[in-house]
Amino acid sequence: MWAGCGKDPKPTGQSPIAAVDRCHSQDLAVQSHLVSITNDDPVIQHVIAELRLTNVAGRSCSIQGYPELRLRDKSVVALAVSVHHTGAPTRTVSLPSGALAVAVLAYDNPSGVPACSAAVGVMVTPPQETGELSAPIDYWGPLACGTNPIEVAPIAPAVYSTAPAVLSPLPSCRTADLTMTVRPDPGGTGMSHAGFAVDFTNHTEHDCLIAGTGPDLQLVDAGHQLQYRRTSTIAPPQSNPGPTVIPAGATGTMHGRYVDGPVCAIDGRETEQPTPTAYLRITLPDDQASLDLPFAAIVYCHGSFSANALTAD
Repeated sequence: MWAGCGKDPKPTGQSPIAAVDRCHSQDLAVQSHLVSITNDDPVIQHVIAELRLTNVAGRSCSIQGYPELRLRDKSVVALAVSVHHTGAPTRTVSLPSGALAVAVLAYDNPSGVPACSAAVGVMVTPPQETGELSAPIDYWGPLACGTNPIEVAPIAPAVYSTAPAVLSPLPSCRTADLTMTVRPDPGGTGMSHAGFAVDFTNHTEHDCLIAGTGPDLQLVDAGHQLQYRRTSTIAPPQSNPGPTVIPAGATGTMHGRYVDGPVCAIDGRETEQPTPTAYLRITLPDDQASLDLPFAAIVYCHGSFSANALTAD
């Protein structure tokens, strides 16, 4: 309450909410981790790795931007490797104590190009900081010095998509590894369509990977029989889809929509009378043990529905 014009307000007894401080170098621990190796071209090896930044401060902090990095050899000599930022937009990532964020790295290693000494460690400087953190490198392969830069993406939450991979050190996510739920998604509703989202939470203690654009989705009736032979139509992604890494305890999401009104007419007359859908069948790329989740819907246009590629929210 104000005591009067021109006077200071009386204290309310409530403390102001403190802003979350940014993460400083001493608040973080860094790990280097190989995500995938692709040999699409016989003379080019494409390597994707990640930097994992874990909050070890015992309090929440936030981080935004690109990490700076240097690679070193076994003699602790910095390698002459160019590092480029991808130019992607940055976002503020809130890190509770013990949580982690990631920055994805990628480079091409063509054969016939002189390579640097083998990299055995990486030195990382968090955004807006000067103190370096160090981590051993499990495997990044030989690096082409000066000619093929390492592309560094901005720091992001610990669910992210990478480029396609042929080989990966991470295990594939199995149906038993994930808690899956279906929920309405207002963002996809409108113009005779209803939106939905499927969440995939990794409840194990290890990271796992879902290949391609994500799981197959199919409509199932009350007797657990397929209503239509088709699976969901995956909408074209904004960039190359690839395996989605879901760290332990993290969640990935697929957003979709289906036709929920009689808009598919023949000669101006609607003749379709679809039967109710009772379940959404989910099949992971590397596990044929499907799971039927409750999904009460009337899907028109002969089972027309689509989904976006699996991503982080």
